[in-house]
Amino acid sequence: MHYCWVLAMFLIAGCTAFETDDPLEANLRAAGKNRKELEKVLDFYTDSADSLKYQAAEFLILHMDAQYTVDDPRTQEVVQNLARVAGMSEPRANQFMDSIHAVQITQATSVRKTRTSDLQNITAEYLIKNIDHAFDAWRNAPWYDQIDFITFCNYILPYNSGKAPVESWREIYHDAFVGSVNSKRQSGMLSVVDTLLTGNRPKFRYVHNLGGGDDFQAQDLLKLKAGKCYHWAHTVNYMLRDFAIPSVLIYAPHWATHPAGHAWNGVLDSADHIIPYAIEYNIPYIFNPMYWPLKTAKLYILPYSKNPASIAMQMDGSDIDIPLKLQDARMVDVTARFVPVIDLPVSITHASPSEQDVLFLCVFDRGAYNAVDWSRIASGGTTFTNVGKDVVYLPAFYNNKTYQAASEPMIVTYDGEIKSLAADTSEFQTIRLYRKYPINGSMFRYTEPFYGMKIQTSKDREFSLPIDKYDILRYPSPVITDGPKQRDRWRWEEYRDSVVFNPPLKSQYVRFLAAPRKECIVGEIECFDAESRIIKGIAYGSKSGAENIYDGTYGECFHDPDSLGWVAIDFGKEVSVSKIKYLPSNDSNSIQVGERYELSYFDRTWISLGVQTAQYKYLDYHTPANALLWLRNLDTGKEERVFTINEHGGQVWW
Repeated sequence: MHYCWVLAMFLIAGCTAFETDDPLEANLRAAGKNRKELEKVLDFYTDSADSLKYQAAEFLILHMDAQYTVDDPRTQEVVQNLARVAGMSEPRANQFMDSIHAVQITQATSVRKTRTSDLQNITAEYLIKNIDHAFDAWRNAPWYDQIDFITFCNYILPYNSGKAPVESWREIYHDAFVGSVNSKRQSGMLSVVDTLLTGNRPKFRYVHNLGGGDDFQAQDLLKLKAGKCYHWAHTVNYMLRDFAIPSVLIYAPHWATHPAGHAWNGVLDSADHIIPYAIEYNIPYIFNPMYWPLKTAKLYILPYSKNPASIAMQMDGSDIDIPLKLQDARMVDVTARFVPVIDLPVSITHASPSEQDVLFLCVFDRGAYNAVDWSRIASGGTTFTNVGKDVVYLPAFYNNKTYQAASEPMIVTYDGEIKSLAADTSEFQTIRLYRKYPINGSMFRYTEPFYGMKIQTSKDREFSLPIDKYDILRYPSPVITDGPKQRDRWRWEEYRDSVVFNPPLKSQYVRFLAAPRKECIVGEIECFDAESRIIKGIAYGSKSGAENIYDGTYGECFHDPDSLGWVAIDFGKEVSVSKIKYLPSNDSNSIQVGERYELSYFDRTWISLGVQTAQYKYLDYHTPANALLWLRNLDTGKEERVFTINEHGGQVWW
């Protein structure tokens, strides 16, 4: 397969890097007291008739210096807390974990993680057992002849996925899923993948706030069925590799338009394709970053073997600072396999702080920089290869954990045009800002519960005999898309839906009742009479917080995570309601009256254009032309994104 070059390049690099020593011997020496355990493995397979197993043992040890275990004292506490929320709904589980995290913050103590190389702690018994089980699965698979040895070594043979302490996981995962797999094996590898990932797979629940900790052990992953995206990805690796299916973790170190990255899985087929899967949803699907609403800058995979082209390998032995997300020696760039890419030439216009010969390519997150790629400098510049389009980048130096701009920010448009964002302070323009963060697909979290919701009246406050008046059978937020060119084209007005009643509703009480098995989330409700005058009342509901539907603050809402939750209005007397407008919760990222904001533009660093207290639902500023801008709410909130201003004066988010 294509990935044979990973091992071949390493062996070539190893021959040049160790003139008087070989890399296998170097790793055996690095094992220290554990050298005897690794030599037992090599001796065991030297004495066997299976030379391929000896090569597999060599492969594991040869690349084991890139593998390590992290011991974080908080991890077991997180595991215990996740076990407690196993029977809760996803919203309720997240509420519980948030409350735990809030307590942890108030009781914060220094937590010391320990990191130990696998060379120094893995046992011969464990490694031999893993190798034998992996070979049995591979050689007994109907697709055995479709998987070459190097693919097997990188994506089936590995004894661990992640950095949790190693354990014997293959038997556990085999027993959990073999019943669903046996009937599908003869249909082919991808048929088994579909069975595992869509049939009897664990139903995973995303928990956004774990409150610390690191990777979970394989058994805990299977028991908990909860965590973050990388927990799901490790679980899939265990599930698939046990059945001789080559599975790899794919990840974006940072999305270009979101304050985080993401991890999912890929299956390598016999044609050397990587078929990407995500299992965090109710129905897993082939995950295509091309159509993901978040913009892709760089994508990587993590084979078991080290990649000689990684910066960690290229700079091994040097004193250069490497950003955290680029430190893994195994990283292989696969961006061009999934999204349209372009080579980005960069001319350095700002001097290096310390004569560095390496440049980093960064994306923005809340005004900070996050490196997603690197390149060597030559003749006053460099070229970053295969970078994602429709993204704004900053080429930067990195030293002492600090970035320094090497040139102006650069936009790579969807059509491949490259534009420099050099702020023109000789020409200012007046702009009007309505938000600090775009409305995007995540808002379905608030709009989806409206589908199936009922509007009801009643003769009594308790709705003992409710009367159905309207069934909401659409989402109040249509998405405008343009295929892969989708940008931030949502508008606030599209969120506000209304229902006209003819004849009018005549009642003292009106309520919104959630559909079965759905949470109740309502942002704002407005009721009108026949003359379009707002009818006021007192809100109440199945939980506290009903007053939020009348407060005019888009970020505050009524939320009952339990099924059939409801929020109602008591008008004090019978009234005639001709129209009801309803609004999902918003994210408080629109301009909030009375709160303080600061706008900055980028010119080597962020330069403030002043602080304003919002008097209206918008802010007016004078800004340099052609500038990259960043708006912050100084009082609350954390979601922010950089933007430019288009020819119509609108915000274009990056």
